[in-house]
Amino acid sequence: MKLSAIRGVLASALIGFSSFSSFANELTLEQLRSEVLNENLDIKIQYEKYYQANHNVGVKLGEFLPSLNLQLIYYNSTVGLLYSVVPTPSDWFTYEASQELAVAERYTTEAIKLNILRDLTANYISIKHQEIMLESYKEEEELLNALYSRAVDMETLGAGSATDTFTARRALLQHQNDILALDSIIDINLEAMSLSLNRMPGERVVLADYVPQSVDEIPSNIDDAIAQALANSPELKANFFMQQAAQYMTSSARWSFVSFSGIGFGYPASISLERARLREIQLEGEKLRTSIGNQLNLAYTTIANLDQRIANQVEIIQAAQIEASRTQELYELSQASLEELTEAKRAVLQEQRDLATLKMEKEIEIAEIKRLVGQDTAGGELSAEDLESIQLAARVDGSWRGNRVIADLEISDSLANEVVSINYGGDIFNYRILNTTGNLSLQTRVRGRSGRQTITALVVFRSGQTLELITDVNL
Repeated sequence: MKLSAIRGVLASALIGFSSFSSFANELTLEQLRSEVLNENLDIKIQYEKYYQANHNVGVKLGEFLPSLNLQLIYYNSTVGLLYSVVPTPSDWFTYEASQELAVAERYTTEAIKLNILRDLTANYISIKHQEIMLESYKEEEELLNALYSRAVDMETLGAGSATDTFTARRALLQHQNDILALDSIIDINLEAMSLSLNRMPGERVVLADYVPQSVDEIPSNIDDAIAQALANSPELKANFFMQQAAQYMTSSARWSFVSFSGIGFGYPASISLERARLREIQLEGEKLRTSIGNQLNLAYTTIANLDQRIANQVEIIQAAQIEASRTQELYELSQASLEELTEAKRAVLQEQRDLATLKMEKEIEIAEIKRLVGQDTAGGELSAEDLESIQLAARVDGSWRGNRVIADLEISDSLANEVVSINYGGDIFNYRILNTTGNLSLQTRVRGRSGRQTITALVVFRSGQTLELITDVNL
């Protein structure tokens, strides 16, 4: 008696543990997206590449600046460093290109992350749709099984034929094969999802019920969607910084004649090659912008088409249900056969599956639009208020050696961290600095100039935004 009681307790505990495990393994879409990004090997490789790209910046810097603490003194049109450590222009521009490519790599990684999120959402929607289809197929199986049992009974009583029994049995078996195939497809998809989650073999992933998306979550019209997509696109931002890198690599080739070996026969070819690379990247950017617009236009057109098809399908289901109800009444009055009633009910199930498929297609299109407009993009553009708060400041320090002009940005620390580079220009400066140490100021000594002198600054941010500032000083 005690042994039976103990067994009962153990059985209850195992059932409870099994239920708890199933509940614990049930993942919502948001949980799944978060877990895959944390565990996905591909994105880790991309982040490793991003880290290596930033590390490469430091390596390039170390090639011509043995110490980051060296004091730099800027003159008009020339660069001088204490201890006679003078990098060649080629080294300088190669380093600048490396810095730009590091930022481009960051946005390439961001684009890959968005693709993973989009594909994961589509897979989740697809699996939940397949589960809905499986339930419907099993409901239809019950109808076919009842029809087959009736055929067997009728044949046994001598009121039916072996042909009718064979036909009913074949329809049932074919339908059961469809169920097994669909069940296998679901298992394959769940196995792939388990791999993306680094789950152990046999540890089944249970997906929580899917909460349908709303069109209110995306821009209401195509023009707003395109504007938002172009502003958020990590691909376009990566292309922008690749253009920046290629531009300064072009400058590197143009200045590469500064060497003991002279210009050399390969110099014109080098210039042509670097310019071709820059133009190629620029054309790729134009292609990206066009592609984003076309994809969004297609997605919105597809959703409008699906909305109309869904409305039509709802009417078809209503008509099929009316027909099934009418056939049910006739069957109860012995005016319709079981075969006719079964076909009427199967027609309703088929139309309901078609409606579920249309809704699934719409959900995937909404997910695609969210990807294109960058709703899951980390960070985003700086606000207009942030940009307006940044000011260009300049002052003049006079001495017997001449006037020293110092230009700097009045900017908060948080915004300063978003600066990639500043190109100082105007009447006095013609120099570009990179934000590698947080020091955004530039200074030079000016001789032989007087009166009002203009100073400009073109600031490039990590978001891909640029800001032009202007001020002046009186010498």
